[in-house]
Amino acid sequence: MAVAESWGGPESEAKRIWLIGVVVDMYEERPPNNQNGSIGGLDYIDTEEILSQAFFDEFGAHLEDGSPRDIAGQLRKAWAEAVVGDMSYSNELYGKYEKEKNKKVSGFTRGEDEEIPYYSDESDGEDEHMQDTQPAHPAQPKQPKPEKVIDDDGFEVVQKKK
Repeated sequence: MAVAESWGGPESEAKRIWLIGVVVDMYEERPPNNQNGSIGGLDYIDTEEILSQAFFDEFGAHLEDGSPRDIAGQLRKAWAEAVVGDMSYSNELYGKYEKEKNKKVSGFTRGEDEEIPYYSDESDGEDEHMQDTQPAHPAQPKQPKPEKVIDDDGFEVVQKKK
């Protein structure tokens, strides 16, 4: 949906491909371990966190619908089957992607970012009164800087402030 709706701007498709590559690389960094029966790859939580962060960073979407968890489960299942040479679930997911990739999402509207005021409601208008007042103490005129003193070797001598 983020790519179809161009949430990531004109580079949305490239961002999708990049994200797939990142996830695949991270799964491949943890190969299966036949000694302890581990299928390797990332666990659900790591996968979910990576997806959530990437969607926020690249597409500006804070996903609260559980989709990162669902996708993490699908990736984990596809990885577990692929490790033993079974590509049927991966092929099923790819078939669904091919079927759905060009469909627009109907009835979906992207929410507006919530504006959070910097100041609380209690302080509204208080700053306006301060603009009209004069400072309590007028600024002191700056005194001219003393001339630089250079020693015999050509270095500037640091002098104490008066």
